[in-house]
This record gives sequence, structure tokens and C-alpha cells, in this order.
Amino acid sequence: MSPQQWLTRFRLRPKVPRLQVVLFTRQLASMLGSGVTLLTALSVLGEQSDSPEFHKVVRKMSDMINSGIRFSVALSEHPQAFSRIYCVMVQIGEQTGQLEDMLERLADWLERDANLRMRITKALTYPAFVCGLAVLLTLGLFYTVVPSFLNIFEEMGVDLPLPTKIVKFVADSLTSPSAWLVGSAALCGGYYFFAMHLSRPGAWVEPYRLLLKVPVLGSMMQFGALARLTGTLGVLLESGMDLPRAVRMAVLASAQPIWESDLDALTESIKQGNPLSEHFSLRDDIYPTALTQMILAGEESAQLAELTTRAGAYYEVELSFHIDTLSSLMEPVLMAGVSLVVGSIVIALFLPLYGFLSNLGMG
Repeated sequence: MSPQQWLTRFRLRPKVPRLQVVLFTRQLASMLGSGVTLLTALSVLGEQSDSPEFHKVVRKMSDMINSGIRFSVALSEHPQAFSRIYCVMVQIGEQTGQLEDMLERLADWLERDANLRMRITKALTYPAFVCGLAVLLTLGLFYTVVPSFLNIFEEMGVDLPLPTKIVKFVADSLTSPSAWLVGSAALCGGYYFFAMHLSRPGAWVEPYRLLLKVPVLGSMMQFGALARLTGTLGVLLESGMDLPRAVRMAVLASAQPIWESDLDALTESIKQGNPLSEHFSLRDDIYPTALTQMILAGEESAQLAELTTRAGAYYEVELSFHIDTLSSLMEPVLMAGVSLVVGSIVIALFLPLYGFLSNLGMG
């Protein structure tokens, strides 16, 4: 990674809210279906937008279209708002004269995708809140309670047992500027190292394999990728896109590193005239058998687009179930973890007092 690429990671670039794009697409489809011209619809929707960034995007697109540039090309100039799939589907709609219908399909697909992301975010919000609260509570103990106890032990001349020595070491490290400096440097160096490593093609394959083996979480990740793969593939095939291109874009939309590593071989197999299910069956180590059977059924019945769309809906239901399961499991696990950390600190602080009182009793 070049220094310029590294710096772009920290460059602030306003991103249009996802729900804003969904609403824009739905309203644009309705207005075009009512006979409103594209330029008029864009002007109205741009003025109605609550997002200043999106207002600028729509205004720039209107200017480009007014100068003779096609709508799909104008969309592609704003990747912070419109994905590649979005632009390609609009392009197909322009070529087939079915732009309104294509926008309706896009809106449905975007709503499902936004709903999936929202459910995942909601499921992770509570664990993140509990973890943050636990960190603040632990830091509060180390900055307030622990130093007071350690001062008392020092005045009493009490010998500290090993657990208390560990707590003392952590407290001293947290209050030491040099320790903070070394820790910050180590974190920055570690982040840079992993960013450099994971930015290479295929670097996420093995970490992703390990994550898939984690109970519940692995299943949730797999069903999420399957929902995006099949749902996107169904929408693209229904829009009239050729199979090799649709499969490539669907795999990229799934954000599944293992499938992405097989993407070139997959698309090449399809271009050679082999059925999609044949390649999936040959690589049953990375593609689920149920997915292969569903693809095979769609190919044999000439209803691949319809079946993949149905499969996307099925995998979304499965993903919702696993999200709920993960949420219900995380709460007791997190509470037990917080109790263990706080309880260990408290016990470590009271061990010297217990030893001191025991010695007094023996004396």
C-alpha cells in the first residue's frame, strides 16, 4: 500500500445515508410512473432531501443530465451514494425502456438489504454498549478505588499476594504516561501491520474460515452472505443481466472472501458453457449443498431468477433467527464476563486485608 493510499483511509468523505437512497429510489420510480420527467423528478426530490450531501449529489446529477449525459452515467459519478449494482441496473432499465420497473425492483432490493443491516446493527448495539460500560467501570475502579486500597496497604506494610500485585501493575500502567505512549505506539503499529496485511487480495480468506467455525456467529455470517448472494443474483437476473456478469456482481455483493477468491474460476466456468450448479458441486467445500441443489432446480426448470429470489427471502428469515439467537446468548455471556472482571478486581483488593486480619487473629 502506497503512502497516498494509506492517507486516503483517513480522508473524510461524506457518505449519503443508505435509507436516503432507498427513499429516493422509491419516490423516483413513483414519479416516473406518474408521467413526471426525470429532470423534474430529480429537482423535486433534491429539494425534499434532508441530507445536504445528497442534495448536492442530486443537483450535480441534474446538471449532468441536462447537459446530455445519461442517468446511469451520472449515477456512476457518485459512488458514495449509488453502488455499482445500482448503476448497472439503471443502465439496463434505460436500454430496455423499463426504467420505472427497474427502479421499483431496486427499491425493493435496497429495502431488504437495509433491513438486514439494521437488524445486524441492532443485534450488535447492546453487546457493544455493555462492553463499553464494562471498560468504563473497570477504568473507574483502577483510577479511583484501586489506588486508595493500594495506599492503605502500603501504609500498613502488608505483603501483597500475586492477584493484588497484578492489579497493582495494571493500575500503575494505566496511570503512567510512558505506558500510555508505548501502548499507543504498539496499537498504531499493530493497526498499520494488519491493515497492510489484510489489504492484500485473499488475505481475509483464512480469518473468515476461522470466524465461520464460531458457534452461532459463524452461522449468522454464512446466512447473511447467502442472503446477499441469492437476493442480489435474483434481482440482477430478473433485470435481464447475463449470468456471468450477474454472478460476479452477486458474489462481490455478498462480501464473502472465500467465494471472492473463487470468483475468476467461477465466471470462467460459466463462460465456457458449464452450468452454475456444476461449479458449485465441484467446490462443495466452500458452497453449501443446499445452495447447489437450489441452483440446480432453478436451471432445470428455467426459473433460476425466481428461485434465487425466493432463496434470498428464505436465507433472510434464517439470518433473522440466528441474529435473535446470538442476541439472547450474548446477554448472559457479557454479564458473566463483566461480573468476572469486576469480581476478580474486588477479590484481589480484599485478599491482603483477609491475610492481615488472619495474621492478627493468629497473633
